[in-house]
Amino acid sequence: IKELANELKGLGLQNVHISDESGYVFATLPSNLEDDANTKVVGFISHVDTADFNAHNVQPQIVEYLSRKADANRVPLSGALEISPICNMDCKMCYVKMTKEQMNKAGRKTTFDEWIDLAKQAKEMGTLFLLITGGEPFLDKDFKRLYIELYNMGFIISINSNATLIDEKQVEWLSKYKPRCVNVTLYGASNETYKELCNNPKGFYQAT
Repeated sequence: IKELANELKGLGLQNVHISDESGYVFATLPSNLEDDANTKVVGFISHVDTADFNAHNVQPQIVEYLSRKADANRVPLSGALEISPICNMDCKMCYVKMTKEQMNKAGRKTTFDEWIDLAKQAKEMGTLFLLITGGEPFLDKDFKRLYIELYNMGFIISINSNATLIDEKQVEWLSKYKPRCVNVTLYGASNETYKELCNNPKGFYQAT
């Protein structure tokens, strides 16, 4: 409701206020007539949808709305943090994965403080949605601390993972700091496929 009131103010309407008693938003659209003393007042009424029923599977359109508005105003609404190229699998098709030795040879790993500084800059520019990816994020020693810090900054976070390291302890803290989603890539339906494709003979069991 507050967002609706702000939108009306931004459109140039006057006397915008919210009724604490009814929850209605009132506003006045000024006349553009030179002499409007005898002009009849026209009232418009609309409503904000609420769910007084089982809203399971209802798909709100707020993300699409925000995306359109961000595009129009050249705001970077979403971004991705590739926090590490290190992974616990060795998939044949992966172009990101590095060993620690390869990473150290190519350059150094971005620090926790550097990620937070980058996130602060993104937030100031209007970023709301963040994707944390890798490599395998759950393998990174700073992942949990970084995730929680970003969560507390107000970002809506998604995670890309192969799920092989998501155990009960990980689920426990994630349940307190719920991500928007966890995107899990399955590379097959058997350990044999994981062994052939990802060089992990227990990958399917670990992921499922």
